[in-house]
Amino acid sequence: MDLILGDENFSSSPDWSELPNNTIINLFSMLTYRDRASLSSVCRRWRSLGASPCLWQSLDLRSHEFDISTANSLSNRCGSLQKLCFKGLESEEAIISLKANNLVEINGNFNIYLDMDVTLSIIVAKHEMLETIQLRGTSINTCGIKAIGLCCPNLKKLWLRRVNYIRSEAIHTLASNCQRLIDVAFMDCSGVDFEALTNIVSLRFLNLAGSDKLESDEFIEQLIKFPNLIALDVSRTKIKSSGISKLLSCSHTLKVLCAIKCEALENDTNFNPTNVMGIELISMLTRIPISLSSLALNHADNVMAWIEQVLSHSIIKLIQSKPYDVGDFWDNQGAHLVTDLLKSSQDDVQEIAIRAIANFLIIDEEDEILYIDRANAIVAGGGIQFILNLGKSSNENVQINVATKNVAGTLANMASDEKISTEIIKNGGLKALLILTQECMSEGVLNKAVLAFANLAGIGYSNCENIEVGLEQRLEQLILSPLDNARQEAANVLWNLSSDKNILGTIKMHDLIEDLV
Repeated sequence: MDLILGDENFSSSPDWSELPNNTIINLFSMLTYRDRASLSSVCRRWRSLGASPCLWQSLDLRSHEFDISTANSLSNRCGSLQKLCFKGLESEEAIISLKANNLVEINGNFNIYLDMDVTLSIIVAKHEMLETIQLRGTSINTCGIKAIGLCCPNLKKLWLRRVNYIRSEAIHTLASNCQRLIDVAFMDCSGVDFEALTNIVSLRFLNLAGSDKLESDEFIEQLIKFPNLIALDVSRTKIKSSGISKLLSCSHTLKVLCAIKCEALENDTNFNPTNVMGIELISMLTRIPISLSSLALNHADNVMAWIEQVLSHSIIKLIQSKPYDVGDFWDNQGAHLVTDLLKSSQDDVQEIAIRAIANFLIIDEEDEILYIDRANAIVAGGGIQFILNLGKSSNENVQINVATKNVAGTLANMASDEKISTEIIKNGGLKALLILTQECMSEGVLNKAVLAFANLAGIGYSNCENIEVGLEQRLEQLILSPLDNARQEAANVLWNLSSDKNILGTIKMHDLIEDLV
């Protein structure tokens, strides 16, 4: 039946109490954990539905400090929690404070200055069903790894960074008790007992990027002994070209070998291996493939997902350390590779890719001068649409605070070029920026997003079709913002938009000029 103003059957105020339970739960599922808590205060029924176990099986707290206070506020809802992503100086104690007993995955940063062995032992003893452990910035040693082996028989993936002295007793414990363990990473680690590693016969993926003592012939002999190893990463290590050649000619199981930024390999002008096993070698020397999809790999092995993960870590390391020390890589393969990673279905890979692009496109950080050729390569590879999709995403599985800051900054920088601005607008850039400015909690993100607005508006519009619904209202809010930079850039947007007579009429209609004054 048509609803007509003045009809006695029409009510402008819907009765929210009549919404079905499933509808309310779906509404909760689209929100961050903080917004869920706010919405739960509407009434007792919504409070009960807001605590439904299906809403709290996964929790990503990396956009906030995960401390004991946060853990206490969430603990009553986390009885069914299975996946936890986190960061924070108090995160290790906060995990213990959570009333969660069935964690299957933990992924985050611990305090590097604390001895984590005891705390990690408590965590894994409480969560014996853990299948995935990914920890960075840790001060874990042999005792902590041994505790993981003793307490987590279902462990499938163990990724650790900056761990020291991984002795044979810890690795033997993993081999004996974690017989489902197929994916191990000891990145930027020292003192790893490589001979003991071969006892983990279930191992299929091994990442040793940045770790030491990989240049010895004994190490290569140990790697060849792995009975089921299909993917190996030795990037940023001192492995020799002779070692790479031996792996390519003698390993009967390897399908992929990553050796990015291995100086001994790249400095060997005579390197010409006989790859009789048909192993995919991914290195600066052999040139990373223009498209990851061109690799002849069986996707059923999950090799491609592993490649995306290890490449994303290597690329961000290169960009952050010596971005100008890799020849013409960035101007050729770099743009294609980062764009490929941006298209990944893995949230962590996407987040690293947008962070890489934010650094990749800038010549001078202080003046934010854009590499036009690199920006055009990102556009040509279809990267704009994926950047905008990240900007529109309110999915809590994406590291919102990190991702949106880099999305906003990238769009602001790319929009300074007229040709690229046109592509951004064609792909829905204004809508993405609207969402960013409405949902972001960070002053830095808001300022970058409004700067992107100003840059986009600066190219000039021929008609009102380019102005997204809601832009005028959002500009009005930004003009009244307490943030000086946001007000200034909103004023720049108005100035640029007012050059079009049609848009000027819209601006006057919404009284934006009066608000500015």
